[in-house]
Amino acid sequence: MASQAFQERGGTEAEYRIYQALLRTGRRESTDFVFSPPFEGEGVSFIVSVPRVGLVLSDPLLNDGAEVIRAAASRLDVKVIQESEALSRPDRALSEALRG
Repeated sequence: MASQAFQERGGTEAEYRIYQALLRTGRRESTDFVFSPPFEGEGVSFIVSVPRVGLVLSDPLLNDGAEVIRAAASRLDVKVIQESEALSRPDRALSEALRG
């Protein structure tokens, strides 16, 4: 379960699991990645410095692709992680997203 401090930052359970997976890779927040909860569920949740990738967590039932288009406009290589994958297999979902 997401920590209270993470929830206070606006993070979801799926984002928390990806956050923890990023930490397990040896990355450090503010140095190797940043977390910013998307406004009203739209946009990039994480920006990873190496490789330079924006991570979008998405519910396939609600995703119309608009957040990917907005993120791409910011010149990020955007990877989408399905929320169900983030919840059930966060390390594998992160690895697949960062690998391309």
